[in-house]
Amino acid sequence: MNAALTLSAASSAPSPAPSSAQSTPLRVWAVAGLPLLLAAWGVWGLLGQVDTAPSEAELIHWGAQAQARDEHATTVLRNLARNGLTPAMPLLGRVLVQRGDARSVAEGRDWLQRAAQTGDTTAALQLGKLWFKGAPGLPADADRALPWLKQAADQGQEAAAHYIALILKNGSPQTPAHPEAAARWMRRAAEAGWADSQFLLGQMLLHGQGVKADPMEARAWFERAAEQDHPEANLQLLLAQTHAELGLHRQADSEAERWREAQHALKHRPEAP
Repeated sequence: MNAALTLSAASSAPSPAPSSAQSTPLRVWAVAGLPLLLAAWGVWGLLGQVDTAPSEAELIHWGAQAQARDEHATTVLRNLARNGLTPAMPLLGRVLVQRGDARSVAEGRDWLQRAAQTGDTTAALQLGKLWFKGAPGLPADADRALPWLKQAADQGQEAAAHYIALILKNGSPQTPAHPEAAARWMRRAAEAGWADSQFLLGQMLLHGQGVKADPMEARAWFERAAEQDHPEANLQLLLAQTHAELGLHRQADSEAERWREAQHALKHRPEAP
């Protein structure tokens, strides 16, 4: 056979099959590596989606995880807020304030304020309450609370009326006491159904604070608050019955029932405004 034929035969001959030792790594990669690569791609894709435009359900999920002190979830929320996602701002703010340390409270306050400045009514209410009550590293300041509470009230957050009433009832360094205005704000909150407001309005009516004294209307508000298991309202009615006041009469069975209701209410206090 001449050289040309030899060369042609050699070049057309099939390549030898790989040994089992050589093919095993390829098979392992095909079975395990590719799914791992696809899974990793999916994880990164999900993270990218969450970081840019999460659904409401995803946002709620991250908020719940952050509330449980999951630092990864907190970082996700923080990145979302920094990227301008408005719903993430008050959520992150509430989570941080609830942690209760001064550093978290300060950052949480800032996020609540940013959200309130965009028109978020819940954030304005939370920020006003935070300034009103104070927190670690954040002394209570009624004057700083008042503008945020008024913003919230103007936008339909009736719970804010309760705190505005308290500020106006007691006064503050920059806000003189205004009992009449306090009574109007407290009535607004009471009519919205807040038991604390109903009880306090009853007290104002009973003692003529900012409003003409009206014991019978006071009793009506105490009864509305008591229906919501407000303990002080129950005790007020019990005392009135014991002393035959507010149009109530002494009755042993009725007084015993009111006492049981008052004790029950101490364990089931209604939600505060």
